[in-house]
Amino acid sequence: MFYDKFFELCIKNGLSPSAAAINAGFSNAAAAGWKKGAVPRRSAIKRLADYFGVPEEYFSEESAEETKVASTPEAEVEDIMKIYGMLTPERQKQARVAIADLLKDQLQK
Repeated sequence: MFYDKFFELCIKNGLSPSAAAINAGFSNAAAAGWKKGAVPRRSAIKRLADYFGVPEEYFSEESAEETKVASTPEAEVEDIMKIYGMLTPERQKQARVAIADLLKDQLQK
């Protein structure tokens, strides 16, 4: 699914989906639509691929099996974000680096 790939890249880059969408030239409503299952046009996928530095094929269904992302229930994400918000800025940075390292390790396997 497109959104899983998009979300994976957001996490890898330490961004929220809304922030990544805005940074890539879309509205934050676009990210919400993608989360609900909307699939962007090819031109939008190209823009996102360029923004994240990945090939367009990264977002294709064929590559979905290569890097499965476990779906996380919303409540768990909210809990993680609450805990993250309680951390000092330095600890938040450490958490982002640790999560990015975990994801990089997973993608290399």
